[in-house]
Amino acid sequence: MNDILAPFKNSNRSDVDLIGDLRAVIKEAKSMEEELKERILESFGSSDSVGGADYIAYQSIHGRKGSFDEKKLKEKLGNDLESYRKPSTSSIKLDVKPRELPDDEV
Repeated sequence: MNDILAPFKNSNRSDVDLIGDLRAVIKEAKSMEEELKERILESFGSSDSVGGADYIAYQSIHGRKGSFDEKKLKEKLGNDLESYRKPSTSSIKLDVKPRELPDDEV
């Protein structure tokens, strides 16, 4: 497999420009992945796997429990649901957007 990340390695572009370019490539790749996934899922038929030359795709069904009905919990436990809540968590989100140049610099 070719090194598809080669253009991002050892580049003289700024880290901000590189992450912006990389995110654009990732967005396009995710879109392509969804299209391929749909086509692969359609090709399964009654089988649980389908193969290519280098990879095999398997399908399986997974489930998870639903969330709690807050309205019903309040009816049962009262309005003080905060005492049952787990501690808050926080994270840092890095937004990178294309730079918009003034019309006279375009």
